[in-house]
Amino acid sequence: MAEAVGLQMEQKTVSKTKARALIVGMQKKKGEVFYVKFVKRENNEVRDMRCAFGIKDNLKGKGQNFDPKKLHLVTVYDMDKSEYRMVSLERLLEIRIGATIYKVAKPAAPKPKATKAKK
Repeated sequence: MAEAVGLQMEQKTVSKTKARALIVGMQKKKGEVFYVKFVKRENNEVRDMRCAFGIKDNLKGKGQNFDPKKLHLVTVYDMDKSEYRMVSLERLLEIRIGATIYKVAKPAAPKPKATKAKK
């Protein structure tokens, strides 16, 4: 993730639920730039992106033929490529908003089920 020159970055660890809430909060701040790090669905590659919501450039008027929310996706505007991209909320690793980096905690592994010993 790009580091701001001369800026002290604060790091916090957040749950996936909190990370989703941060993204929803950014949707309300149209045009405000933030950064995400996530794992791409198609090839498991880690991607850093500088993006924003509410950018109206390059709209083609076609819309989408599926509901991104059902697939846990959000559409953002990639500020470096000047194109729209989908980010998987399930595969977020980090979000940087201002001088704070939010690292998404990995969920705890499920506890193995206790097995009963046969007599």
